[in-house]
Amino acid sequence: MAIYNAGELIKTLRKQKGVSQEDLADGITDRANLSKIENGSITPGKKIVEALLEKLGFSSQGNLTDLTVYLDGEMSDVHVRLDELDAYLKNKRTGEADALISVLENDKNFQKGLYLQHLLAAKAANSINKNEDTSKIRALLDESIKISIPAFNERYIADYMLTRDDLRIINMMAIVHLNTGEIEKAIKVMYGIKDNFDKNCIDKLLKGIHYPMVIYNLTTYLIRAKRHKEAANLCDAGLQCCLNTDFFRFMPLIIGNKVRCLFEMGDIESCERLVRQAYHGFDMFEMYDDKAKVKKYAKEKLGIDL
Repeated sequence: MAIYNAGELIKTLRKQKGVSQEDLADGITDRANLSKIENGSITPGKKIVEALLEKLGFSSQGNLTDLTVYLDGEMSDVHVRLDELDAYLKNKRTGEADALISVLENDKNFQKGLYLQHLLAAKAANSINKNEDTSKIRALLDESIKISIPAFNERYIADYMLTRDDLRIINMMAIVHLNTGEIEKAIKVMYGIKDNFDKNCIDKLLKGIHYPMVIYNLTTYLIRAKRHKEAANLCDAGLQCCLNTDFFRFMPLIIGNKVRCLFEMGDIESCERLVRQAYHGFDMFEMYDDKAKVKKYAKEKLGIDL
């Protein structure tokens, strides 16, 4: 069992951002426990450390090796199962996800708090993958987000301190809006996440992992709403983030969206250059379905054989 100390960093970041113990602890733990974590008198669990750091705009991914985290054999197995579940969801292996969800629902570790939140969000994600009833998905998302943000309201997304799981849940809320034809609501939700990052994110790793995805989703929705100039400008911001943070996986997706915007705006010359960049980017990251789509788009819209 490895033990490293995290309380000092949490305390430092919290004071730097002017956040009270009550506000930081809300939805994660209580103020008394947070005080004990900060002064080192108790060793926090991994999920709590991740959530506290992420609310403060600091990535837990890649940084926990320098911090103090408690992970005994049982909790180590819990996190292995969570990683397995997330992999099933990412690859849309819905049957295997359902089977593992059924197992975790009977695990005492998933009856409350942040682990229950993760499980509820996973159920919602699997329901989206299966194109199930949106009212069921909305209920799961509402129950899940209110574990960490009890008074959650979509109007105030930009103002909350968000964890990685919060971002995941709110992004799914936008997907549900899109799937029910409420595209303007979907756009407002994604703008809320973007504005939250612009205001609160202090960590290069955290921004690199999530911000390009937010920009890609937001620009995709704006394109559907035919707000092409607005989307093109945001594509530039997303591409700059990829360059600044050295996270490039979303770059060809964002370039592809910019191509669609410029085509609708009549800038065919720029499209021809960028569509080749997107095509080769998809090839580099082995995103073969997207590679085929951009090849088809280049042929049908621009008359280019890639």
